[in-house]
Amino acid sequence: MQMPFERIKISGDKKKSTYVAEQILEAIRTGSYKVGDKLASERTIADEMGVSRVPVREALSALQIVGIVESVTGDGTYVRGSGEIALIGSQALSVLEGSASPFEAYRARRAFEVSTVEIAIDEANPEDLVAIESILERMDDAVAARDFDSYFEANRDFHLAIAQATKNSLIEQVIRYLLNIMNQQLFREALQKHFSEYEHIKEYRQKHHRIFNSIKSRDKKRAVEEMKNHFDSTVEEVKGYL
Repeated sequence: MQMPFERIKISGDKKKSTYVAEQILEAIRTGSYKVGDKLASERTIADEMGVSRVPVREALSALQIVGIVESVTGDGTYVRGSGEIALIGSQALSVLEGSASPFEAYRARRAFEVSTVEIAIDEANPEDLVAIESILERMDDAVAARDFDSYFEANRDFHLAIAQATKNSLIEQVIRYLLNIMNQQLFREALQKHFSEYEHIKEYRQKHHRIFNSIKSRDKKRAVEEMKNHFDSTVEEVKGYL
């Protein structure tokens, strides 16, 4: 099958992932891909369009959110709907244009939060430690209840509480901004798919406990290692869902 995709020519402020989604939508609209067909691989689409695999993943995730495609783990991505393609497709493009790149946000968070945890160890008082530990208890309850929304909220509060423990309002503002990006639909959908597997969410609970324990023991080296590991492993694992 000849690929229905062309190399992307960037103009204006439109995101690469939007260009990718537009071409996939057009291929479905014109019948190059029909309902039930398996799309070309991410790598093939990326090569055809002259982009990295990141915007391809973002485009496919947005199309999955609105029900146009479905990702089958270990197999590939299939076309699941084509009716009202113009209307539904515009919703997918809206998701993309309204979302900052989750991978960029995660890289920024890694850079900031690795340094933040060191400062928090210097500045945190007993009340800060109590506050962080109480959030961990909420996280434990959410995991036990398999309640993703409560877990996601506790996760956000955990990282924000570490920033607040630095006693630096600028650090807190930056972390709060980056955390808000994580609350966008595109990334939240990917995380929810990842954490729908109970073992994943249990593992991440333990990672947060290890970060807290290193803060409580004032072990900067261990805290930095745990924070780096947390972000690096999250990016790699969520890539499979985004």
